[in-house]
Amino acid sequence: MNKNIISILLAFFIAIIGLIFLIYSIVNINRSYVIIKNGVSGKATVYKIERRTNSDMDLVVFFMKFNYNNKLYTIRNSVADSDSTYYKIGQEVPVAFLTSEPEKAVINNKKERYEGYIFHLSFGTLFVFISAFVFKIIFLPSRNKNSKQEL
Repeated sequence: MNKNIISILLAFFIAIIGLIFLIYSIVNINRSYVIIKNGVSGKATVYKIERRTNSDMDLVVFFMKFNYNNKLYTIRNSVADSDSTYYKIGQEVPVAFLTSEPEKAVINNKKERYEGYIFHLSFGTLFVFISAFVFKIIFLPSRNKNSKQEL
């Protein structure tokens, strides 16, 4: 296969991965923003903490429950961290939710809300720039090569 075709396919693949990360982050940041802006604030209580480990990272999952209209709802939040003291069992955590969908509550503090999405946004942007750089290398030959060809 031609080297340029392989490079183009690689750059395209990297760009797609970057765009997936960007779209995922933008959609979730917007979803959280809409819920917090238009929703109801409340408190959830951490009732369970699980540590999940895989080959890539340690994950701590916090399970929280809150009451709305005499019905109990549960949500979970995970943190890529080996420190399970992020929250403690029994700790109250601020949440926000739409009254039409309380089961889709979000944690209502800026660090929790945006920390992971900012990472994904940065990662996606980096991938898009890398793919743009690869396209530039392929389609815009360096000036030195052009000047040698003209002589």
